[in-house]
Amino acid sequence: MTPVWVRVPPTPFRSKIIKRHYGLLTFFALLLLLTACGGGDTEATPVRRSTVGPSPTPTLRSTALPTVASPVPVGVPDNPIKIAFVGELTTARRTLITTLSEALTNELSNFRLGYYDGITVEFIAVESRQEALQLLCTAHDTVVLVDAFTYIAAENRCGAIPTFQIENGTGSRARRGTSFELVVNTRIVPNLTNLTGRDRRFCAISLESDTGFIYPALALRQYNIDLLDSETIEIVTEGFENDEEMVKGLAGGANQRICESAALPVGRFEEILDDLPEDEQDDLQDVGIFTSNEVTEWPVIPNDVLVFPPENLLPEFLRTEIVNAIAAIVSDNGEANDDLKTLFGYDDLVAVTPDDFAEFSTWLRTIGWNMASTN
Repeated sequence: MTPVWVRVPPTPFRSKIIKRHYGLLTFFALLLLLTACGGGDTEATPVRRSTVGPSPTPTLRSTALPTVASPVPVGVPDNPIKIAFVGELTTARRTLITTLSEALTNELSNFRLGYYDGITVEFIAVESRQEALQLLCTAHDTVVLVDAFTYIAAENRCGAIPTFQIENGTGSRARRGTSFELVVNTRIVPNLTNLTGRDRRFCAISLESDTGFIYPALALRQYNIDLLDSETIEIVTEGFENDEEMVKGLAGGANQRICESAALPVGRFEEILDDLPEDEQDDLQDVGIFTSNEVTEWPVIPNDVLVFPPENLLPEFLRTEIVNAIAAIVSDNGEANDDLKTLFGYDDLVAVTPDDFAEFSTWLRTIGWNMASTN
């Protein structure tokens, strides 16, 4: 049997019950809702969660830089200014340079260099002109006594500065340069064109000799004569031990002669003749100094020069102090000057500037010499 739902209208009593409890039911409903949403005074039990903190970043540590030593000033005891000369350091020279180093350092003792009192110098030897040229243009602490050719090369290469020049002789005989004489068998070499050719020979004690070979070889370039051209002339360096024997080798017939020409310092040929006995002088009647309208005079080659590096390597104030100290030693003319004379080989030391070498420099350009080389 199917049930039948009959809607019963609310009675007055039932209506009162519903109204009475409606507010209470609403309160409990709200309370349940708040509890479900986490409201109210009751704290929810905290949930323990594992937390992973940020990964620690390793501290970067810088690598320690190597210790860099402070540059030692030029001219202090640990880094003296060097005054060099080209030549062998013999026992006698060792004694000289020790004494001179002390004397010049004492002369410079009143000059204050930074935290140091005085300028320290040291004399040294170098082996060659090439080494001297290299030092003048690269080293910041080396002054060098060099030949005129090396000075001109250094001046053209890097602006090296001349300060003193050697003077030899005294009074009217004082000379700041030297030249050579061309000595020939006058019968065979009456003029320059006969200097070269078939069977022509030039005698030289050494190819390193300034007046005996280097200067003549350069000077003869002006006249289109090349002593280094083996097809036109032979260079002979054997068969004689000294200048006297070389001069004797210019005389005689074809089977006796060693060579037909040679070069000697000015005045040396006359000295040799004066020292020979009369009969030996007669044997040299065909030997004499070459004279010709072709050549009025051979060039004068300046004597050695004390040269300083350019200012970008050695400051001007240091150069000035050293130049003044050397000038004081020379003018005092005491033991230190005697030692310096012995080492450098001078009768006087004369102050110079680049203008004093202008004529020589022009001549070198004329003959086509390499102005930045010692060759």
